[in-house]
Amino acid sequence: MKHRKTTIALGLASVLAVSCSSAERSPATPAAHFTETVNAQQFYRGNVHTHTTRSDGNMDPVGVIGWYKSHGYDFLAVTPMGAVEMANKQIAEAHADGGVALLNHPNFYWALPQDDLLKIDGFEILEIASGHHLVNEAGNSTHPSEEELWDTYLSQKHRVYGAGVDDTHEYHVFNDKVETNPGRVWIQVWAPKLEEHVLCEALRTGHFYTARNSKISALVVTPSRMELAVDDWQPSTDHVDFIGAGGQLLERVFTNPARYTLRGGEGYVRAHVFQERKDGRKHEALTQAYFIKND
Repeated sequence: MKHRKTTIALGLASVLAVSCSSAERSPATPAAHFTETVNAQQFYRGNVHTHTTRSDGNMDPVGVIGWYKSHGYDFLAVTPMGAVEMANKQIAEAHADGGVALLNHPNFYWALPQDDLLKIDGFEILEIASGHHLVNEAGNSTHPSEEELWDTYLSQKHRVYGAGVDDTHEYHVFNDKVETNPGRVWIQVWAPKLEEHVLCEALRTGHFYTARNSKISALVVTPSRMELAVDDWQPSTDHVDFIGAGGQLLERVFTNPARYTLRGGEGYVRAHVFQERKDGRKHEALTQAYFIKND
């Protein structure tokens, strides 16, 4: 099936083609440093996998755009076809259209086993979290979670960016367990302004994090340290896991802002925020993986 660009709504244009155990850390290596620095404090909220009546959703595009806009979203990618799995050819077609390739729901009906995922290349973004109740985000006893698939790809292949999506289809009946409703998982993009080409570049370069009812208000990466400030922090229940190559737990931090200082040998470092609340919903946020270079 030929891919076409999805559409950024809310006044914007085309963007996407859609389809722990703790470990000992080695002593510091003075030459080890993050390969990029970040100082992110201004964010735009968006969803990059959204169905309407143009595919298999049950609300027309105007209504869907209205829902997201009225609920505080700054941008939206509307999927013009039914969900499909990306292959190398389709990724190339997405790039030819000027889009950013997002590999969706690898665990949907277990359609993309780990070995098959590792054979696919060229996409920029991998789904790591979803509001769709049938995509098996958490995996099971014989299948890794989407987050674990991401760590495998990062460790055995190369860097791709992780994104959470709604994969919305149902806009009239709301039920967390059996409906694919809007507003469950989103991304927060940092960019100097809300314009199409600026957002496209931010997505292409991984300037975003995934959020599910949690908010990172500031993210800083210096050559030697990662630090993030989290809103609505409750020290008695909340923590941040700093995770390295292969999904290794590097450190669990219970303070806010949460800080991690490089020791060397991590491969990469990413942060996973966990916040416990009594509303029955998950509250979490996941940063990108920031790779380390040893000069």
